[in-house]
Amino acid sequence: MMRKLLLFTLLSSFFSISLMAQNITKGEQIQSEVGISIFKFDMKKQSFFSLKLNLELSTTANDIIYPEASFLSLQLQNPKTLEFIEFARIYLQASLKENEEIIYNYDLQMWQHWFIKNPQIRVLSNTDINHLILSMELEAEEGQPNINVIDIIPLWQSDLKGFPYTETGVSVELLPAKEIQLPKGTKHAIASVLISGQAEDISETSSRFYFLEINDTDVSKRSIWRDDCSLNPLQPEQEGWYLSRPNWCPGLKVYPLLHFIEKKYIDQGNIKLELSFQEDKGKVSAIDSYVTSSVLFALGEAKEAINLSINEIYSPNNKIWHESYNPICGSPVILIQNTGSEKVESITFNYGYNYQTDNKFRWKGELGFLEEEIIYLPSLNWYFFENGDQPETFTVHISSVNGKEKALKLGKKTSEMTLAEVFPAQLIFELNTDHAADLNGLEIFNEAGEAYFSSGELKSDTTYSFSVDFAPGCYEMIYYDEAKDGCQSKKNKSGFLRIIDRQKDAELKSFDGNFGSEVREQFMIFR
Repeated sequence: MMRKLLLFTLLSSFFSISLMAQNITKGEQIQSEVGISIFKFDMKKQSFFSLKLNLELSTTANDIIYPEASFLSLQLQNPKTLEFIEFARIYLQASLKENEEIIYNYDLQMWQHWFIKNPQIRVLSNTDINHLILSMELEAEEGQPNINVIDIIPLWQSDLKGFPYTETGVSVELLPAKEIQLPKGTKHAIASVLISGQAEDISETSSRFYFLEINDTDVSKRSIWRDDCSLNPLQPEQEGWYLSRPNWCPGLKVYPLLHFIEKKYIDQGNIKLELSFQEDKGKVSAIDSYVTSSVLFALGEAKEAINLSINEIYSPNNKIWHESYNPICGSPVILIQNTGSEKVESITFNYGYNYQTDNKFRWKGELGFLEEEIIYLPSLNWYFFENGDQPETFTVHISSVNGKEKALKLGKKTSEMTLAEVFPAQLIFELNTDHAADLNGLEIFNEAGEAYFSSGELKSDTTYSFSVDFAPGCYEMIYYDEAKDGCQSKKNKSGFLRIIDRQKDAELKSFDGNFGSEVREQFMIFR
């Protein structure tokens, strides 16, 4: 089975706090209740062209084990009602080691309509957690945002225990229909649903759906399930960390599910929204409740007709969240978003290493307002490394949109990087299979994405040594497990896969078997 590139496309009775800010006066943290902390920022009530939050988690003790499904809820205050509304949720990994730091990034641009009126963030936990330290940092750039948020309208909010889920779903009394009169000037509307399921015994057969209706018409059916936990870069060392879960994974952020409201409903001015959950008449779900927070963003016309942002560089990138697909010697991969009112049909990218942008690529497609797109840029000539010029950064910027040159504030991004290793041309791939080798396979692709080597069918509890000769170029090795639980060999518990220099009979690299769905390694072969 050929594997294509996947992107992964993550408290005690008080928190210990440190606070930093860029371009904003340092704030203060106020202890308001047991288990609740509020970060207050001393800042001017003004708009920001960009506003980002960096949340760092660390611990004061070693090998602390947190309860399964423990999460933090980050909340902003609605200036109209003074009610706190959740905007982000993080599930904690099983354990943090002392001095280990994990940073989560959030874009607050859509939420600044509330934040600049009351610049504080409340943090709650759903269970007692010890020795956890939170640090917050704001990165801001003054100016008018291109996305014009007219209002944020709360829809459905559960407490930290969630809405109880039974064979009839979630009670309609807890999820009443919402009659919304859109504010004047609304051109776009987005319903954001932040949801995750809680259960004592998570089963992969527990998948359930929710439904969204607008004006008594079904407009969306969404699965409340996340099947990429086995690609978790944190890889919490707990039993079953790789299993799929109801829209959460250990150590990762919960991503909101977005519903773009069609223009025909917006033009009506008044809309009725209804959220419901699939019934569980067979009582096979195992889900106890769904923690839910949902709002409607009412948006006006974008400030500029043409505006794009580079939201992320997936590779090359040294950040922990992208380590499953780094380092590279192949194609850079980026995420862009259209934040202008005009449809984007062509983009020119300039990119390169060590702040040079002497490579050019023109993308053609169709990108509407707020739509995102993953772009695979043509591979750079990484082989300069042979001359000792080791790259440390990668930079990409947008130079033109729809055939017109355009300077964009968020159209340039730089990442720190490490180049893929250089291996000799004659290699041995030694692997030890486990009891379910029929679900495993080793494949190697060249830089054109063509299969260069495949292990074929493997036998259980067997040691294999595959000798492969390579021509000069960039390659990617992928060892996969369709059961998503890695490969734990009885014959060799220290590791299931080794890459060996055939001529020197020397180990170049080894990999642990607790890898989840797959392990990837890009490498270069020089002449």
